[in-house]
Amino acid sequence: MSNFGKVVVKDWKDGYADAAVTGCIFLVVYFLLWVLNTVVFGVVNGVEERNAQFWIMVSLFSVLMPGTVYGEVNDRNAGIGYALLPASVLAKYLVMLLLCLVVYPALFILFLTLTDSVLALLGNSNVGYTGSFWLQVLELDDGYLKIMMCCSFFVYGNLLFHTKKRGKTLIVVMALFLLWGIVKRYGGLEADLKLLEDCLTCLMILVTCVLGYFRLLRPI
Repeated sequence: MSNFGKVVVKDWKDGYADAAVTGCIFLVVYFLLWVLNTVVFGVVNGVEERNAQFWIMVSLFSVLMPGTVYGEVNDRNAGIGYALLPASVLAKYLVMLLLCLVVYPALFILFLTLTDSVLALLGNSNVGYTGSFWLQVLELDDGYLKIMMCCSFFVYGNLLFHTKKRGKTLIVVMALFLLWGIVKRYGGLEADLKLLEDCLTCLMILVTCVLGYFRLLRPI
């Protein structure tokens, strides 16, 4: 097996349990929201009505993954083992991006969609959840790009900062979104900006991934 494959296996074995625990917590919260809507309020929620809570869950889980799985990578003591792995920095970093930007979010979307489908089967036209997220999930629209962009920021923030990583990264991300909102509002960019936003999103993913690689090259 190549060094890349060995790193994939090792990082998966080291991180899947923490990722699974975090995912289960979010699934329990999603179930409790169903109980609140169905048992307490007795309302009917279609796909559109619960769309926001579904994707908020996916986004929160995804941005938590870098710190959850690789939180000790740049720790001067705990990170020594990672630094001494018999693989190139590029190989280790590509595995990190693969797991944090693709594998863990995709698996969580799968299990969350399955959970939602089971809850929808328990509902009816008068109460509970109706409809399915499967078609929406399989559309692969630009929402995935935005989730990947946020993940890439948190991957870089996890490598850049040594303390309060998530909080500091969140502040940076919120500041950038605020700046973009101001530019759109006062820069005469009120027209349809989907193509421009998609291009900027891809650019930000590329920039943060490159910056993360060069940060990982530096000594702990």
